[in-house]
Amino acid sequence: TNSPKMRKWLDRKTVMTSPDNVMTQSDDVITCAELEVEVEVDKIRIEEDKRLKQLARKELVDNAFIYFWSNMKLTKKAKPSGEKAFNKAVVKIDDPMHFAKFLVEDTETRFKNQQIGFDKLHPSTYLNGQRWEDEYTIDTPTNNKIINDDSDDWEKYDKETF
Repeated sequence: TNSPKMRKWLDRKTVMTSPDNVMTQSDDVITCAELEVEVEVDKIRIEEDKRLKQLARKELVDNAFIYFWSNMKLTKKAKPSGEKAFNKAVVKIDDPMHFAKFLVEDTETRFKNQQIGFDKLHPSTYLNGQRWEDEYTIDTPTNNKIINDDSDDWEKYDKETF
């Protein structure tokens, strides 16, 4: 049998010979009913351990999302859909807080680089699109210099721009 409890039970199920050659069972024999109770108790312990691990994981993910939401440089709109997207993105991540800190750093970098449209991006769009995997771009506002009809200004503009 593959069950450690069953093997233990079978190993203990020994018959001993007494001094007067009468066959008796050892005192440490457990009954089948006792074994079944032990197996059920083990199943309950395993399920409880699973439940506690899930609760601990949920707490880690919730705290990581709170950190992300509080510190990111995205527009703070649609929090429930942002949380749903964060939970989806963090499923295969071992350390949710490390991931949240990484995302905050990424949003800060993209915001600092003035990446076009990034200041209006919703967190759920950023997360669902896995935008942290995009290459960094540095965008600057276009040259809004007013140019007169004077040919010197056009030549100067061409040299500065091209």
